[in-house]
Amino acid sequence: MKQPRGAALFVMLFSVAFVFTGCGEAADPPQDEAQGAQSAEASPTADEPEPAPPECESDGSEDVLMCTHHNKFNTDKIRFEAGEATKLRLLNHDEASHNVSLYRTSSFDRAIFEGEFVPGGDSAVYRIKPMNKGRYFFQCDIHPIMDGTVDVG
Repeated sequence: MKQPRGAALFVMLFSVAFVFTGCGEAADPPQDEAQGAQSAEASPTADEPEPAPPECESDGSEDVLMCTHHNKFNTDKIRFEAGEATKLRLLNHDEASHNVSLYRTSSFDRAIFEGEFVPGGDSAVYRIKPMNKGRYFFQCDIHPIMDGTVDVG
């Protein structure tokens, strides 16, 4: 008995499609699932401690040292000597660029010093002119949530 041509063509196309899809094995997950798996692997769970931040050690060339890690500064309080110029070194351990700018008020509306942007993995030394005694504020102008206070005394 002879099979109809349509049925033979269907069986052949189905077989080819089956071979090209990996014989039923799971294909690469959709992009959203792959990103979710990566972020789940990258972020620590409640049982795992967060990885230690990279070294933030002074080389003795600066008066104040600040470091970045995971889009955070290592401190939210720094201190300068009143009436003296200050060398502030920024070590950027992130992939994103950061800077340090100084402001008179916590509204961050009038910068009294704007540091250059430091690319990820790099560092810069800012030379800050002498400041009067008082409380000032700092932030990363790219990531304003990275902020803190400067006590000059």
